[in-house]
Amino acid sequence: MQNFTVSNAAKVLDVSEAQVGRLLSRGEILGTKWGRSWMIDAASVHRYASTRPERGRPYLPERAWAELLDSDVRTLEGAKKLAVLCRRRAERHGVRVIPGYLDALRKDPRVVLSGVDAGRKFKAMVTLGPPMDLYLHVNDVEKVFKKYVSQDHVTDPNVIIRVVESDVLQQFEHNVPLIVALVDLVAEGDYRSAKEVLNAMK
Repeated sequence: MQNFTVSNAAKVLDVSEAQVGRLLSRGEILGTKWGRSWMIDAASVHRYASTRPERGRPYLPERAWAELLDSDVRTLEGAKKLAVLCRRRAERHGVRVIPGYLDALRKDPRVVLSGVDAGRKFKAMVTLGPPMDLYLHVNDVEKVFKKYVSQDHVTDPNVIIRVVESDVLQQFEHNVPLIVALVDLVAEGDYRSAKEVLNAMK
């Protein structure tokens, strides 16, 4: 696994080192702190670079959800553009969950599944594998993290938790709609599963 220093990540992203620090604190890129230095996961830097807008700002959460749920995207390129514009719909946490707890987490009523789990629910021919992708309401984060999460903001997550502050999750029955699963898969760089979800949407 390749790692970057803060300086390397700043050069790749063409941002300041202070901005890299902000991205680390928000979990948009992943790293491990060693003393006063960071080892930043190169894959997370490239993932972030591929889903950030070149100009302007991404939509704020309320508009991001409205655009996402009203979208009729039918291509990977369209899904990628939507992922860029709607990336602030939730705060992303790459976490480690003890493998024996994954099924319990998947069945927890506070969780709304996305990614391949949601794709499988809607008969997409995706292969179930890490990382698991899910949404949580901000009010449930503390209890869910305490029960299941062993490490937060890790470079090798087996679960991606997206934390939402609005009540948008109440309209979903334990799985997000396919369009949300598609955008989440694209945002994580899982284009193979994203293609299968696109096929299921036809």
